[in-house]
Amino acid sequence: MIIGLTGGIASGKSTVSKILKGAGACVIDADQIVHQLLARNHLVRKQVVDYFGPSIVSAAGGIDRTLLGEIIFADDDKRKQLEKIIHPLVIRKMETQLANHQEREKHIILDIPLLYETKLDYLVEQVWVVYVEPEVQLQRLLNRGQLSKAEAIKRIKTQLPLSEKKEMADLVIDNNGSRRELKAKVLEHWREINEGEKNSFNRS
Repeated sequence: MIIGLTGGIASGKSTVSKILKGAGACVIDADQIVHQLLARNHLVRKQVVDYFGPSIVSAAGGIDRTLLGEIIFADDDKRKQLEKIIHPLVIRKMETQLANHQEREKHIILDIPLLYETKLDYLVEQVWVVYVEPEVQLQRLLNRGQLSKAEAIKRIKTQLPLSEKKEMADLVIDNNGSRRELKAKVLEHWREINEGEKNSFNRS
């Protein structure tokens, strides 16, 4: 089974992904693919530098991802242009990795932050959404200490509201509690799917 794991910024999706990896799940991480493309794909780097300018290059010679994030979250047109450069290659790499793993893996997790926004749910058989209440999402993003409240709100608003993703999900993983509670929920869902228990995808 191919499972799409998604959520929103500061919802805890990356934590869920790590928990699943620790439990032995095969996880294909879209963010990791983006990072690799920006770091290693010369054509992608050239397109990014050509569009965003030489200031986007870090002192080490790579793409300054922090600066790139600041730019694209402040300008919708620039964010869409970056997506046009990156997304087709990310999809191709995910499809290749899927094909490589499907013969030997019973279940594969596609960790895709913008699963619904980029309409990639066609790649998966089920969608798991990591959900938090809006005020919890905002506070957790602010707790990272990197953004002002206005900047944090703007970044959240670039994605579909978690309430909408929650309604479309096959499984909702509630992350309004502690990390320990989250880990217990995730491991229980993973155990259920591997044991093939019926009725294991009721929304929680």
